[in-house]
Amino acid sequence: MTAIFNWLGVVGVTSSLLLACSSDDGHGYTRPVGRGSAACQAWQKAFCDFAAVECGLTTEASCVDTYYAVSCNSDANAQNCATQLDNSTCNMGMPAGCNLTDLADPAPAVTACNNMLTAYCAKGASCGKTTADACLALMQSQLDCTKAIGYTANYESCMSGIANLACTASASPATCDGVIRTTK
Repeated sequence: MTAIFNWLGVVGVTSSLLLACSSDDGHGYTRPVGRGSAACQAWQKAFCDFAAVECGLTTEASCVDTYYAVSCNSDANAQNCATQLDNSTCNMGMPAGCNLTDLADPAPAVTACNNMLTAYCAKGASCGKTTADACLALMQSQLDCTKAIGYTANYESCMSGIANLACTASASPATCDGVIRTTK
C-alpha cells in the first residue's frame, strides 16, 4: 500500500481559515478569477484589497490563494460584504459577517476534493498499482474531504495532470500541491 501512496504522491492540502476576478491590484500582481458568482468574486476582491493591500494583515498572494478558492453561500451577503469592505478602513476592523467562515459554501469544495481523490485512485487502478477501493480508503485517511472549504485555480490543471499521469510517474502532478483548502 505504501508503494501505491508513493506513486500517487501526497495530496497537498493547506489547512487554514486564517488570512492566508482577474484583476491587477495596481502593484503588478495579477489575480486569478475567483470561484463562485460575480457577487462572490466581488467579495473576494474586496476582502483581499482590505485585508492584504490596505491593512497588511497578510500577503496579497496568500489572501488570494485562500479566499479566491471558495464559493459563497449567498450572493446577497457576498455583495453586501463587498460594499462594506470597500467602505471600511483598517481602524474600523473587519465588518461583521464578512469573513471566510461567514460566506464560504463548502459543498463545491467537498465535491471537488472527492472527485480529485476518485481520479487519483482510478488512475492508480488503471495502472495496476492498486484497487480503487484500497486507494480511496488510504487517500481519505490522509485528506478528509468533509473539511474542504475551497479549491484553488490550479484544480483544473491538477485534474488534467492526473488524467495524463504516466503509470511510471513517481509523484503526483505539481499542480495538485495545496489545491484543496480545508478547515482545521
